[in-house]
Amino acid sequence: MIAPATAGLDWRLGIPVAIAAWLYLAGTVFYVKNMIREHGSRAHYVVSVTYHVGALAASVAVSPWLAIPFAWFLVRAVMLPRFTLRVPVVGVIEVANSLLLLGFLAYAL
Repeated sequence: MIAPATAGLDWRLGIPVAIAAWLYLAGTVFYVKNMIREHGSRAHYVVSVTYHVGALAASVAVSPWLAIPFAWFLVRAVMLPRFTLRVPVVGVIEVANSLLLLGFLAYAL
């Protein structure tokens, strides 16, 4: 919200961006924990997937375009824990996901 104000715009323009970023970053915490430290834990898997379902619904309220990346984040949370991925691979996937979200935020909002 600081960026729009710094550019001389209404600071409220940053609220949808902040919400989408928060939804993504909070989901990353659940997903990465499920992929690395708690890999194989059914409880952590359920929490991660449940969070991502809610984040998808919330993202649509921010902008219908955000359904696309958040649907992918849900697919990632459902499918990738079935595989044993090395930590650097999980990290690269998350960097790519953050860039994907950035692209959608630049386009959609």
